[in-house]
Amino acid sequence: MTMTMKKARIISDALTIDVVITDRELRFKPPTKGFMIINSSPLDIHRNEGVQPKFGTARMFKCTAAPKPKNIRKIIADGNCLFRAFSFCLTSFELHHLTIQRVICDYMEFTYRGVRTSGIGREHWGTEIENLAFADMCNCMVCVYNDHDSARNIKQYEGYGPRPRADRPATDNADLTTFLLYNAYNHFEVVLSP
Repeated sequence: MTMTMKKARIISDALTIDVVITDRELRFKPPTKGFMIINSSPLDIHRNEGVQPKFGTARMFKCTAAPKPKNIRKIIADGNCLFRAFSFCLTSFELHHLTIQRVICDYMEFTYRGVRTSGIGREHWGTEIENLAFADMCNCMVCVYNDHDSARNIKQYEGYGPRPRADRPATDNADLTTFLLYNAYNHFEVVLSP
């Protein structure tokens, strides 16, 4: 098996996207201030303690329900939108996106055995693999609403969750903090409430 084939196998084994079931409901559990502090502290990111995004309340929602435009937090479209969205979710600000990008890429290189190189450039765009790495790294769910013609041609939320590990018991995904993202034509934005 060539190195390229091994990398492709690692990526496909690591990436788990839910099967298309359009009538299911998902649980939205927004991040608490404590979750944000705990997950941003190891990144050496200093967040403004007094500022917290206005996420909606915990509730169930249909996976096919498109987010309302008033509930979508616009993110700067500079090629770093996924990392900016993650930065906003953890710190209330987009400006830590380069730190988030570096940490996610380092995590992927260590965890997924060479999927990316640590010298990744600023021009790197976030993909499903980065969604999975963030979910795994922060032990949370990342649900992305794809509002464009995806491979399955279905507009719905797709969920990315953490992998079970020996040092972390497998938990029900409903118990995990949930981040909702909106993806339209390769641009990510944060959904504050479904």
